[in-house]
Amino acid sequence: MDKSTEDLQSELTKAQSFDEFYRRNNAELQFPSAADYLNYLLQSKNISKASLIANSNLERTYVYHILSGSKTPGRNKLIILAIAAGADIAETQNLLKYAQERPLYVRDRRDGLIYYGIDRGKSLMYINETLMENNLEILQ
Repeated sequence: MDKSTEDLQSELTKAQSFDEFYRRNNAELQFPSAADYLNYLLQSKNISKASLIANSNLERTYVYHILSGSKTPGRNKLIILAIAAGADIAETQNLLKYAQERPLYVRDRRDGLIYYGIDRGKSLMYINETLMENNLEILQ
């Protein structure tokens, strides 16, 4: 994943054929798994697995199973892990995309509050308190 989506789009528009573009960029066109992307986030942000677990309030062995790819978490757990990893909005949306979950959608009140919290770098506790104050389902 060295090329940005914008770079790939630019190359595609200039390519003589799709086959040529695909041959040159095959490795770039593969989506990583959610586990691979989450591990990438941890590495790039220099966050330990222990810190991720502590910040997520999720069960330790469950998180290790997610990181190894042996468990597939649902959307709420992915959002929790993104927050615990200190992911920004783009990284959170990517994690959801790679897990084939719907992205945060700001027209949805709950998603909008979660989006706002992530964008402002708020903690899971803060986001959950805000959700509770608005009578919305918390992240758990």
